[in-house]
Amino acid sequence: MTADQQLLERLLHPASRRAGFRDLVSNYAPPLYFLFRHLGLAHEPADELLSDLFVVFWKNMAKLRPSDRLPLVLFRKAFKAGFDVVGHDREALLRGVHYLQSSQRFEWKEIACITSLPTGAITFY
Repeated sequence: MTADQQLLERLLHPASRRAGFRDLVSNYAPPLYFLFRHLGLAHEPADELLSDLFVVFWKNMAKLRPSDRLPLVLFRKAFKAGFDVVGHDREALLRGVHYLQSSQRFEWKEIACITSLPTGAITFY
């Protein structure tokens, strides 16, 4: 079982949810913050959006399923939020896709899932 699967199990159980959420924030805040920065957001908007993202995640944690993949869930929500803020700029999309592929090592299929674009369109970038 991977660390992300263990973390998801902790988030799904009420007794370990708070500790799991602290670990989630600790593990994912830096890469999600840098995704926002790669999309073109300055420090303050990126930091604020990151806080908002985790608040929304906490409020909707009951919707998590054991089959969910935490990295995909988190990066999908973050990409959508950040891309909405920057106004669906093509350059932001290119920077975001590059960050997901090179820094986070997502596969093209996963990047397509995160960005809600067809895989063929993603590999074109």
